Amino acid sequence: MLQYEETKNRIKQLQSQDKLYDFNGVHGSTNHHLENSLPMLLDFGVKSGMSPFDRIM
Repeated sequence: MLQYEETKNRIKQLQSQDKLYDFNGVHGSTNHHLENSLPMLLDFGVKSGMSPFDRIM
């Protein structure tokens, strides 16, 4: 799962330091916002125990 390009893109969105301190990076209508990226990763099968995801969370 973690090798798929779409999964890598979602994880990259979560790693954005700008989003951690910007409310607009968390809530919004695009796939680049945290509230939308997290459910997508869950749909892709990413879960607790996967080191890249654990480090971000």
